[in-house]
Amino acid sequence: MLATVAFAGLGLLMAGTLPALTTLAAANGLYPPPAPARRHDHPPCQAPHGPAPRRGGAPGGALSDIFHKAFTGHPVPGRAWLVLLALAVVAPVAAAIWFRWE
Repeated sequence: MLATVAFAGLGLLMAGTLPALTTLAAANGLYPPPAPARRHDHPPCQAPHGPAPRRGGAPGGALSDIFHKAFTGHPVPGRAWLVLLALAVVAPVAAAIWFRWE
């Protein structure tokens, strides 16, 4: 539910403040499948391509961290929850303030 509110708020904020083609380009950059953002559970020296990327600060990366850790039985990092919580609070409020119909 938290992710739904966060991503809906972000989508409304972009749709209400940016031109249509800019919104499309930004959405394609913000909402890729979060699978490549996953951090793997092996040490960096044993990782196939070096250290896995850390995208926990991005909305998709935070959601990916939560799903990945929850489904593998590991503790979910608090930072990922904080990122989603902050986005779920800030994005809908910002969208309500700045959303404009064309």
